[in-house]
Amino acid sequence: MAKSFIYDSIGLSESKIKAGTYSTTTFTPAEAQITNEHRVIDQSIGSVITSFNNGDAIRFDLSSSQTANVLAVNFNGAEDDQFKIHTGASATAMGSAILDDDFDVDSDGGWNVFTVSGSGRYWFLTCPDDTFLNMTEVIIGTKYDIDMNFVVRWDY
Repeated sequence: MAKSFIYDSIGLSESKIKAGTYSTTTFTPAEAQITNEHRVIDQSIGSVITSFNNGDAIRFDLSSSQTANVLAVNFNGAEDDQFKIHTGASATAMGSAILDDDFDVDSDGGWNVFTVSGSGRYWFLTCPDDTFLNMTEVIIGTKYDIDMNFVVRWDY
């Protein structure tokens, strides 16, 4: 059975994060729109972001264009809402959605992994309907599939 490793190959955890709103594909910064938005990249699944509602967006500024092939999102409880991921070269023009899918999290929450194909300096996570209550962490980067089982041997 193949195993996979997902890692932040684009520098998401070091990115500049900005809360805001969006209309169609236009992002507007709004500092107080989302509470604790920094928690999605704090490398901890121990705390959730709050007030992430319909029409809200989080912008990640990576400082330069980066390419990714996977998105992993963690929830600490049940969630049954949708989200979209956009990329672009502009801080306000979000571009087309690279992930525009129904997002159904199992009743226990946990990690949900999606294959993406996108690149850009700015990455946008949007909430097109309802409210996210249990989002704790986001990883955007590279998925590496390990094609063999490793055996660790310790010789003393």
